[in-house]
Amino acid sequence: MKKISAILVSIFMLFALTFNHAVQAEDGAYYQESQTVNQDVDTLKNRAITGQNNNANVPSEYLVQQASDVPDDYWAAMEINACIKEGIIPLNSDGTFSPESVVKRVEFAQWILNALENSTFQITVHSNYSDVNEQTPGYETILRNDQIGLVYGYTDGEFKPERIITKAETNSIMSHITKDYPVGESVLGAFTDSDTIPAWARHTYEKTVRYNLYVNHPDPYEFLPNKQLNRAEAAVLLYKLRNQLNLVKKAYKAERMLGVEHLDVTPLAPCNTVQVTDRRLIVDAGNVIKVAFTNRFNSKNYNVGDEVHFYAKKDIRTVEGTLVFPQGTKFLAAIESLEDPRWLNKNARMTISFKNATFPDGKVVDMVANAFENEGVLVSNSWEKPLLWTLGGTVVGTGIGLAVGVPKHKTGTALAIGIPTGAAAGAIIGFLTPGVNFGAAQDDEIYVLIREAFSIYTVSPDDND
Repeated sequence: MKKISAILVSIFMLFALTFNHAVQAEDGAYYQESQTVNQDVDTLKNRAITGQNNNANVPSEYLVQQASDVPDDYWAAMEINACIKEGIIPLNSDGTFSPESVVKRVEFAQWILNALENSTFQITVHSNYSDVNEQTPGYETILRNDQIGLVYGYTDGEFKPERIITKAETNSIMSHITKDYPVGESVLGAFTDSDTIPAWARHTYEKTVRYNLYVNHPDPYEFLPNKQLNRAEAAVLLYKLRNQLNLVKKAYKAERMLGVEHLDVTPLAPCNTVQVTDRRLIVDAGNVIKVAFTNRFNSKNYNVGDEVHFYAKKDIRTVEGTLVFPQGTKFLAAIESLEDPRWLNKNARMTISFKNATFPDGKVVDMVANAFENEGVLVSNSWEKPLLWTLGGTVVGTGIGLAVGVPKHKTGTALAIGIPTGAAAGAIIGFLTPGVNFGAAQDDEIYVLIREAFSIYTVSPDDND
């Protein structure tokens, strides 16, 4: 019986050992297959980074044909198909890609937003370009680029959305959105045409060459910086960027919503929400803040267009604790309309529009706002002057009553007549004569209504993060 048991145990152990070897062999084959796939992916990435353009040996599963006019062996087929698949660069309406077609500035502006997954954030700026308005194709694209500083306009105040973008311009964009690279020995000497790089762009090539964020086809040692960028080159460049998002500064990446907080300056505010992201605070339209006059103010000393200065007397924070405007923030406003005092006690009326806020650290934020109370009109209380005149008349009437009554020993009768007569005369004068100018003492506060949402950036484009 013991022999039989020993035999059975031996058979069982032999079976278990055989099964274990089979499993290990299968696992090994799977691991090797995974390694092969990973190596293939790495090869494709390396090929994109180094500029190798031979796609003839790329496995068919990586060549998902999406553009009818881009063959599998085209030098940028992989990058083009990847950009199409990820929604970075769209196909033409007829299903073609037109790889050799040149790229407009407004097109590249949209594509880089797509590559950074940053094409839908709320716009809080206005066009400062003389050639861009709401009818301009790509209007929102241009504003988004301007808001976060991707594709810049020109020194003449135009964006030139229809102008064809050059390779040097795209190189400059890649440079300024990526983290700073330590200055070292020049890496441009290996390129045969580095002397043709425009002076304004030369320093940008130092960074992009080190980061492999440039495209040079067909000669890997030739930049052709002044060449107009075509769609194939754009695809290669944006594919490289997409695969190296770790190099992009935080200010240019897709922002992440952290939550919605609330201002509680006055319960009468039409809105009190402040959106908080990992990049900025978005103060929604309808919020109300309180600011104080920097100096003593009297409207009689001002004209339409003159500046009026305010400041934050204390920190303006959300209920949840986030600092929106620190104490000492300066607010610049300008007089928009001004009506002088008129007869029948019509006080001066004034409207102001806020232009910007300057933080204690020098950061300037544009804003559109005006006074909140009285529908935006700053005006003194209509009872102010009549009450003052009534008081003055009362004092005068009292004085006359005393002067008349005391010598005649009829003080009571004189006061009974003088006081109401003086008060009535003062009130009549106060109501019938011209009103008063609008005035405010230094540090007097007013409520301010935010008319359009604006952003306060907490991450600077200069942050190497």
